[in-house]
Amino acid sequence: MVGNGCTNWAYDTSAAYLELAYWHSFISDDFYFKAKASKCSLSDVDPLPIDKTALCQNLTDEFETMIPNINIYNVIDNCY
Repeated sequence: MVGNGCTNWAYDTSAAYLELAYWHSFISDDFYFKAKASKCSLSDVDPLPIDKTALCQNLTDEFETMIPNINIYNVIDNCY
């Protein structure tokens, strides 16, 4: 059994979160394709500290404003 479900940081965290946000219509097509093309991590909780470019930091900040109060474990319910 896997309690958290995160077994590979490169696929199971920010990459999966972007896909989840897009396919549940939390973000626009424009943002999704811009973020995919940038190949930036949109996570501020990466396991290793990284220096983000200005573009990546701007995308991360914009992403965070588009998905406030989303319960990542149950996206169809209220976040308490």
